[in-house]
Amino acid sequence: MDFGSGVTHVAFADEAYRGQGRFRAVACVSMQTNNYRENHSAVQQSRSESGEIKWQGVNGWNRFYDAKSVFGSLVSLAFSRKLGVDVLIWDTEDSRHLVRHRDDVQNQQNMFRTLFRNVFENRWVGSNNCRDLSVDKQGLKSPERLSRDLDIFNEISVSVREANSREVPLIQVADIFAGTGACSRLNSYEFHSWNKQCQGQ
Repeated sequence: MDFGSGVTHVAFADEAYRGQGRFRAVACVSMQTNNYRENHSAVQQSRSESGEIKWQGVNGWNRFYDAKSVFGSLVSLAFSRKLGVDVLIWDTEDSRHLVRHRDDVQNQQNMFRTLFRNVFENRWVGSNNCRDLSVDKQGLKSPERLSRDLDIFNEISVSVREANSREVPLIQVADIFAGTGACSRLNSYEFHSWNKQCQGQ
């Protein structure tokens, strides 16, 4: 994948449960540009199949194994500070979102903007604030508007591009993290009940 000259940091993003379910999520995988090839290779090598991995498709053993392996690789890279993964989850039944005639598409774009601003300002700090952001083409309402919104924030220059997740494995990784985040929040009560029963055993 080619990035423009002067780009110091790159990020890949996707969403989960768009337009359905109580909990929705967006996720961003970000890194310094000089770590991109190594991180991309680590993700590719951790998979047993070459096809696209999507959260909703992790329902068979092979895809489950691939998703688990990808998680392991990403955690190791994160511990080495070679990348970061950030997930933003929101509750559509929260009073801030439970409004009449809510525009879920625009709301999701707002969540992307909130997530990216936090990542670009706090995750990677450098003198050259030039970023390249690739988002799944189904995830954004207006890439141009998002780019303008991010450019005026803290003098950060962000190039936003829509990409086909089938062709960009790190967007697939973002999809898995977004799906896991929303699903974990939805099933948190059941998990804590199970975990409590396991204590002392």
